[in-house]
Amino acid sequence: NIQTNIKAGNERVVRPRLSDAEFFFQTDRKNSLESYFKKLENIVYQKDIGTLAFRSDCVEELAKYIANEINADASKAARAAHLAKCDLATTMVTEFTDTQGIMGMHYAELDNEDKDVSDAIFEQYLPRFAGDIIPTKPVQISVSLAEKIITLVGIFGINMLPKGDKDPFGLRRAAIGLIRIMIENNISINFYKLIEKACSILEAKLKSKETKENVINFVYNRLKAYYQDQGIEASIFLAVLSTNPEDILDFDNRVKAVKQFKSLPEAENLASAYKRINNILSKADNFDKNINESLLKEDAEIKLFSVLKTVEVKVSKLYSESNYTEALSALSELKDPVDKFFENVMVNAEDSKIKNNRLALLNNLHEIIAKTADISVLY
Repeated sequence: NIQTNIKAGNERVVRPRLSDAEFFFQTDRKNSLESYFKKLENIVYQKDIGTLAFRSDCVEELAKYIANEINADASKAARAAHLAKCDLATTMVTEFTDTQGIMGMHYAELDNEDKDVSDAIFEQYLPRFAGDIIPTKPVQISVSLAEKIITLVGIFGINMLPKGDKDPFGLRRAAIGLIRIMIENNISINFYKLIEKACSILEAKLKSKETKENVINFVYNRLKAYYQDQGIEASIFLAVLSTNPEDILDFDNRVKAVKQFKSLPEAENLASAYKRINNILSKADNFDKNINESLLKEDAEIKLFSVLKTVEVKVSKLYSESNYTEALSALSELKDPVDKFFENVMVNAEDSKIKNNRLALLNNLHEIIAKTADISVLY
């Protein structure tokens, strides 16, 4: 019987492997997981960066920083980061490399480590592939983010940028992983400062002065791809990028708002008016940015000024709550007054005071529209 033969053949192969695994497990369990940290001092992670022990110390320091920023337990995050790579020195993981993180988690559990600590050892590697689950608890999030950021900063810092398909340190996966962890868990944290912190931790090893900029650009490029996968076009991404949000979750909130705004009937007209305002202001010399109400002569400019005042109050409040979707839709109230202003009012008036006052009005309008994104690139 073919099936019986196949079964027997498989058992012949699997049995010795399982018995090996049992032996490795029992050998490893003669010591605590933490005792393997000493061995990490002799395992080189990358010659210009140093050993796995050094790298673990760096991840630990960054994990504590992130934990404090997101209200996680910093001592648990530090503990998990300290133990995170210890299983790489165990016999089991040396023989069965696919079990890294998994054995660390089980060995930590058997050592009675806190559950968040043992889970974080496994979850540092998440997501392992596209569509994989991500860490969702604060301690696990802190360790996983620290792990990915230290990888990115370390490898970019020694100028080993990924080329073509070659990405031996998994930098693309690290970047997309940290993007997903921040956005899907609603983690609000200053990403620029996070990279700066990692650069200061790894300072002695960095060869490139542009490390911070390079890592940020690389991650934001992956962010662009992340949105393209969701069917959000590049123009929406670029409109938001122009405002340089330093927080990835904030970036995401703006992207969603601009996507919504683009579907409004007033959006295209407002975007072309905004382009026109940009052009006028870019050619203008220095002018007083304060509007003098007594110099408003034409009906259309008086009307625009009064609508602008109302919208400004509304929009400022919405911005302070990071409610970009409502803020952008409130801007649609400006469409008619702006259209009428350009139809009926000559900005470059003969009288320099009136001209400057109109420029100030446009500048005020420009500042309100520009807060969420540069809508001029949408069309």
